[in-house]
Amino acid sequence: MAEGWRVWEDPTEWDRELNSDLQELYRKEMGSRKIRARLGKDILRWGNSMKGTFTTKEAYYLMDSQNRGDRNLDWKIIWENNWWPKVSIFVWLASKNKILTWDRIQKKGFEGPSRCYLCNNVDETRDHLLVGCPYTEKLWTITKRLFNRPGFNTREFNELIFQWHKETFHCKVVQRAWNLISPFILWMVWKERNRRVFQNSTKDPEVIWERIVENMRETILVDKWESDEWKANSEEQEILNKLNLNLEMVHFKCVANQDMRIQSPEKFTYPREPFVKLNFDGASKGNPSEAGFGGIFRDSNNQVRWIYADWGGQMTNKEAEFWALHQGLRIAIGNGYTNVEITGDSKIAVDMLRKLNTGQGWEKVTKSWRTVGIVQEIADWIKRIDYRLISHVRRKGNQAVDWLANWACRGRGSTIDSQWRAVEGNREWKELADLIRVDHEHATNDNARIRELD
Repeated sequence: MAEGWRVWEDPTEWDRELNSDLQELYRKEMGSRKIRARLGKDILRWGNSMKGTFTTKEAYYLMDSQNRGDRNLDWKIIWENNWWPKVSIFVWLASKNKILTWDRIQKKGFEGPSRCYLCNNVDETRDHLLVGCPYTEKLWTITKRLFNRPGFNTREFNELIFQWHKETFHCKVVQRAWNLISPFILWMVWKERNRRVFQNSTKDPEVIWERIVENMRETILVDKWESDEWKANSEEQEILNKLNLNLEMVHFKCVANQDMRIQSPEKFTYPREPFVKLNFDGASKGNPSEAGFGGIFRDSNNQVRWIYADWGGQMTNKEAEFWALHQGLRIAIGNGYTNVEITGDSKIAVDMLRKLNTGQGWEKVTKSWRTVGIVQEIADWIKRIDYRLISHVRRKGNQAVDWLANWACRGRGSTIDSQWRAVEGNREWKELADLIRVDHEHATNDNARIRELD
C-alpha cells in the first residue's frame, strides 16, 4: 500500500505467459483503477455490477462492448434487415470466416487447387473472393455507380459491410434497395463460384448483375409500402427509374381504410399499370378424374385480352391447377407480356409459385411424380417474365376462370385459346361474358371506393 491506495503488481512478476501486448493492456487497465486501502479482510467483488455480484448477463455485455472495437459484424446488420433467410445465413457464416473457401479447406487437411475460381490469379480466401476479386469488383463498381456512391477503401469483408451499412438515403425504397443489393452480390458471387466448381459452367458479371437486380426488385415489390416512403429527391428518383421501380408496381398498396388490406380478396380487381393480370384455375371431377383448366388475361384498362381453356384428361385437382398456370405462362411469353400479375384460388399452386419466384429449386418444391415435370417447366418459364406479382384470391373473385375450367371438363375437344373479342359475341360464351361483366362491376366499384378514401 502507498498513500492509502492499493498498488498493483507488475504482470511480469506473476505471469510470464502474458505476451507484451496483453501486459501493456493490463497496465493500462490497472492504471485506470484506483482502490483505496482499508483494514480487514479483502472481499471479492464483480466491478462491472452495481451490486458487485457476478452474472453471466453482465459478463456478456462487457465482452460485447469490448468486441465492438473489433470489426465483428453487429448481428443487427444481418438479422434485422429482412434479407432472404438463406442469404442472411450465408453472410453470417462469411462474417465469421466459416465459408469453405480453399484456404479453409486446406487447413482441414484436404488437397486441391488453391487459386480463385473467378479470376485464377491469386489464392482463394474469403476477403479476396467476396471483396477484392476482379470479377466481384465489377459488381461492386456497377452498384456504386448506380447509387452514385464513392468507392470503399478496404479489401476486408467485415469492414466493407460496416461501411456499406453506414450509407443513408432520404427515400426509404432506395435505402431498402441499397441494403438488399450488397447481400445479394455476396450470395450470387458465392453461387457463381460453386457453379464453376461443381458444374464447370460460367456466367459473366453482367448476367449475374441482372439476376441480382431482379432479386432485389422482387423483394421490394412484395414488401408493404406507404406512398410517403416512395418520396425521393431528383438523384434518388433517377435511381428508382434505372431500377424500374415505381409505386404503381406495388399491388397491395396500404390505404387509409385498414379493411382494404386483404391479401386474399373475395372480388376481382384489375391490375395496376403496366401489369396484365392472369387469373387461372383447374378442376377435376373425381380427383383424379376428368379434368379441365383455363385462364383469362385482363389489363389495367378493364379489357379482356385473352382466354384459354383445355381438357386435361385424367388429373388430380393439383395437377389441373398446375396445368392452368403452365398454359397461362406459355401464353404470356408468346404474347410478349413482360409485367404479369398471376392470381389463383388454389393456395397450393400460389405457394408453389411464390417459392419458385424467390429462388427455390423446382426439385425442392414438389416431390410428387404427378407434378414434378410440370413444375420444372413452370420454373423455367417464370424466369422469362421480367416482373411478376403473385397473389391469392378467394373462389368468388375467380369465378370466371372457374367457369372456364369446369367447361373444359366436358371432354376431349373442349378447347379454346383466343383473343376474347374474337368469341365474346358467341352464344356459347354468354354465361362467361356475364361473369366477366360482374367482375368488371365489382372492380369498378372498389376503385371508386379507394378514390374516395384517398
